[in-house]
Amino acid sequence: MRTVSSDEIEDRKQRILQAVLHLSIKTGKPVGSSAIVEAFPLRLSPASIRHVLGELEKEGLLTHPHTSAGRIPTDKGYRAYVNSLAEVQRMALEEGSRVREEYEMRMKEIEQVMLSTSRILSRLSHCTGFILAPKLEDSALRHLELVLLEPQRILAILVSESGHVRHEIFVSERTVYDPQMIRQLNALLNDKLRGLSFHDIRSHISVFLSELEHNQMNTWQMVKEISSRFFTEGEEAELYMDGANNILSFPEFQDSQHLNQLVHFMDTRRTLADILSRELKAPHNGARVKIGLENQTPELQEFSVVSSTYTQSGRAVGVLGILGPKRMQYEKMIAIVNEVSHLLNQALDRLKTDE
Repeated sequence: MRTVSSDEIEDRKQRILQAVLHLSIKTGKPVGSSAIVEAFPLRLSPASIRHVLGELEKEGLLTHPHTSAGRIPTDKGYRAYVNSLAEVQRMALEEGSRVREEYEMRMKEIEQVMLSTSRILSRLSHCTGFILAPKLEDSALRHLELVLLEPQRILAILVSESGHVRHEIFVSERTVYDPQMIRQLNALLNDKLRGLSFHDIRSHISVFLSELEHNQMNTWQMVKEISSRFFTEGEEAELYMDGANNILSFPEFQDSQHLNQLVHFMDTRRTLADILSRELKAPHNGARVKIGLENQTPELQEFSVVSSTYTQSGRAVGVLGILGPKRMQYEKMIAIVNEVSHLLNQALDRLKTDE
């Protein structure tokens, strides 16, 4: 026979007291063991729940009308519940604040690297510098953290290997989550999904969901919601550009036709982002040069593009480069792009090491 620790006994009491209060407030009626079993996946038999209800009554936290076998909270029970909520919320707020601070700091670091890179490329080349940020789809999961803010409100933080950080708030109208469940779910998700690409996660998530037992319905629903928010296709990579005005200084872009082409292109930068995304799928060593018609899109036929993929942990995660006139100093531009790519690789690896 398994010995139940004192900590587990106290945890059972806390969860069952919360269940009684939740159902009592919702229905206005005394709460019996069968109602608790039906409403909450506590993984306890009705006999075990009845025993705990009796203990809570002895402690003055519950009572029962003489005409009913169900229990209702006493003033002391309400007070214990309110105190526990206040403590949980205080801890959740502290934890949520810490996670949000780290999230914001991380986002600023990555965004600053992207902005600085495009600015450096522009200033060194006197043309337009650009960088296509790592796309979440092309990365792998580094860590997923769930933080219980309130019994029915959870903050989820996702960190990818390429430096992406995303957060989502999940609110449940019916399910009341407890800290132990969230800890278990954190461990389960990271054990199953850490290190997998987001493409592989989409392929595995249905199998993972089918492995969850029927009595883990609350966990199943949370995993399904996380999957729909974090692991769906369709996210577009962000393009950072600096020095678009530099091109206006070249004589060939002074006439109205070329100027209109340039303005239209800058307004529809998605074109360049799509081209670069395709380039990322076929990474190459060193800088690549495309001149005029080689760009295979009308918006770029008056330009040359010198670009290179950049890496993190040896894997290509994005593209950077220079956009300028066809009569550019190619030797200089190639050297700039190669050197900036090399330095960015080192910077991203340092950011990952510092996590």
